[in-house]
Amino acid sequence: MLARRPLVLLAALVLAGLGAAGCAGQSPGVRVGDRTVSEPDLVDELDAFGQNDALFGEGGQAAAGIEGELRDSYDQGFVGDIIEQRITFLLVEQIFEDEGLTLGDGDRRESEAQLGTQMGEAFSALPDGYRDDFVTDVARYNLLLEQLGPDEFDAALIEVSAQTEIEVNSRFGQWDQTRFGVVPPDGPVPAPGSPGEQAPLPGP
Repeated sequence: MLARRPLVLLAALVLAGLGAAGCAGQSPGVRVGDRTVSEPDLVDELDAFGQNDALFGEGGQAAAGIEGELRDSYDQGFVGDIIEQRITFLLVEQIFEDEGLTLGDGDRRESEAQLGTQMGEAFSALPDGYRDDFVTDVARYNLLLEQLGPDEFDAALIEVSAQTEIEVNSRFGQWDQTRFGVVPPDGPVPAPGSPGEQAPLPGP
């Protein structure tokens, strides 16, 4: 099993995330060690990509591919992929700090140019304030991969993930360390703040 995915695949599948800092007082969506992403941030992340017409095209075949079975919902595979990517970015951030690495402006510029080439108009169409966080995440990922090499990068991700408490809000599924992925919840997921009520995730 490889935890690492080629960056071009990450961009092509749009497995990206918003900033890792969750808002105080909000229900956690993902927790990786002492790093938390709030539930609303995860929903915003889904919308950032799921409603990006430059990626999926409004009402087109690609857009239909990420729709869930329920009205106004996302496919759980799409949801799980995005959460998996966010967890990967958070683990990379932890390893990055442990290695004592720092990002320079050149690292960010290089990643920004790379993402612009890979994603085209879809990159420009990402919400204001999101692109900078995305570029930082990808730049950190790229630099760590360059420093460690592919095999050591994979090994470091798997080792750190096994040593770190990783929690996914049950609304979105649960983390499976053996698969290095998110197992979808059974049936419709509950609406935010209403664990007893059944409702779909927000969708396009």
